[in-house]
Parts: sequence; structure tokens; C-alpha cells
Amino acid sequence: MMAKGRKSVLRNAKLLSVYLDEEFTEKLEHLASKTLVPKAAIARDILTKKLIEISAN
Repeated sequence: MMAKGRKSVLRNAKLLSVYLDEEFTEKLEHLASKTLVPKAAIARDILTKKLIEISAN
């Protein structure tokens, strides 16, 4: 069973794939699927920063 944090990061990475390049999205999905929740939280923070950058533009 996948941890809640991982599911959230995977879902967000897939939703943001419209805005992010394919390589970056794949890296985030890989990180979320292969790591424990604390590292998935790092990926979530990266996604949040990207969203802020996108909304600022």
C-alpha cells in the first residue's frame, strides 16, 4: 500500500505535467514512488515552489 504522502505527490506531479517539462515530472514521480514519506515531502515542496513560480508569471 502506498503512503498517503506518496500518492499526493504522484497526483500533483501528474496534474502539473502540463506546466512542467517531461524530464522534471518523471524525476518527481520516480522520487515519490521510490522513497519514504520524508523525501516525498521534499518533492511536494519542490512542486509547491514550481506552482508559485507559475502563478507569479
